[in-house]
Amino acid sequence: FLIFYIGTITQNRVKHHQLSGKQKSITITKLSGWRGYFVSLFPFTVVSATFIYPFCTLVYWELARTSVTDEIFEVINMGFNSILIATLSAITVIILSVIVSYTKHLENSKLINFLSLISVTGFVLPGTAIALGVLIPLVWIDNRIDTLTSEYLRLSVGLVMTGSIVGLLLAHTMRFFAVGFFFSDSAFAKISPSLDLAARSLGKNDIQTLFRIHLPLIKNSLIVGSLIVFIDVTKEMAATLILRPFGFETLSTKIWELSSESYWQDASLCSLTMVMIILVPVSALIIYSKKNFLPSNDSYTNPSDREQITSYETMEVDNEKKYRNAS
Repeated sequence: FLIFYIGTITQNRVKHHQLSGKQKSITITKLSGWRGYFVSLFPFTVVSATFIYPFCTLVYWELARTSVTDEIFEVINMGFNSILIATLSAITVIILSVIVSYTKHLENSKLINFLSLISVTGFVLPGTAIALGVLIPLVWIDNRIDTLTSEYLRLSVGLVMTGSIVGLLLAHTMRFFAVGFFFSDSAFAKISPSLDLAARSLGKNDIQTLFRIHLPLIKNSLIVGSLIVFIDVTKEMAATLILRPFGFETLSTKIWELSSESYWQDASLCSLTMVMIILVPVSALIIYSKKNFLPSNDSYTNPSDREQITSYETMEVDNEKKYRNAS
């Protein structure tokens, strides 16, 4: 919490505004000869130790097993559950982070900054603590809902919150909200406040300004943040293990179950499936970053958005010139 507070204070003191979605040019130096081989040695060693060797070990364990046909459909079902939870959590986190960041962008007061700081503290808490903190009030809500429906509708609805993925989605949102918030908040911090003034001078309200101006500017950061949230939620085990509905298995919970019983080889298929699922957003993250954050690439794919933002940028430059001439 203290580190988050220091980071927030530092970010509020130092702000860098940008007027377009284009990133600053990066000079790339290509190394050849022994220099190139020497520089490539360190990342190759890291990748080999952290990915290639464990991945080859899992493949060897899986090939050494004899009966895997019966488990394929079960693993596919668990993989679908993992993708479902990760996708819903990523969407929820990004939407809420945009709302909080935009509110902070409009009303940059001490109260808003403090509340936004409190909202990201779930990232420093263990998943078990968040799961228990979510479980207790959800159980009370479930009991109240069941009591009311039984009394007035003569119908017992059972566990609406804890018996579905609602509690799991809430816990993951609290756990990884900081990831999406940091991406959206840093993107909003780079947008000049004069763009908001130019939009209001043209009769646009805050909602229209958000969808017509801000979202095209920060969409790259939001996409990257959603991919990272997807990866983190796919690997999350503690909160999923406590809040999952009855009979709802994910790859992370199955891996923990088999590993806790020392069935290392039996967990290899689930582990390989999780690796393959995570490789998809990781590859997309690398490709998207190269396409949108390297030089000579335009961040906007929609010409209408580009023309709209360009008009606001031109108006802002004209206003600054008039201000200088008047002074």
